Amino acid sequence: MTSCVKPLNFFEQRPKVLEYYHNLFSYIMVDEYQDTNGVQFRLVKLLADKHKNLCVVGDDDQSIYRFRGQIFVTYWILNLYIKMQSYSLRAELSINQEYLRCCERSDS
Repeated sequence: MTSCVKPLNFFEQRPKVLEYYHNLFSYIMVDEYQDTNGVQFRLVKLLADKHKNLCVVGDDDQSIYRFRGQIFVTYWILNLYIKMQSYSLRAELSINQEYLRCCERSDS
């Protein structure tokens, strides 16, 4: 059982507490979204329902569950509930040696 079951149940059973967090956080960002499961998806959807200001970041090629044949399905399901804009980074972003040398110089 995932660790998100208790918070999900808590918010579902206490709408006033959920409303408090809706008012506290207008924007939500989830990193490594490709590894979310159904319960985590439900929790994110529940928290984002009011403002619908949600940013998820994920890479299906880096899914820890890819070996089981899992697809990046929660992203597509989320799109059914929240109108989304999708951006794809095509270039591989890696730190080159010149960048590292600049960082080393700025530390001294």
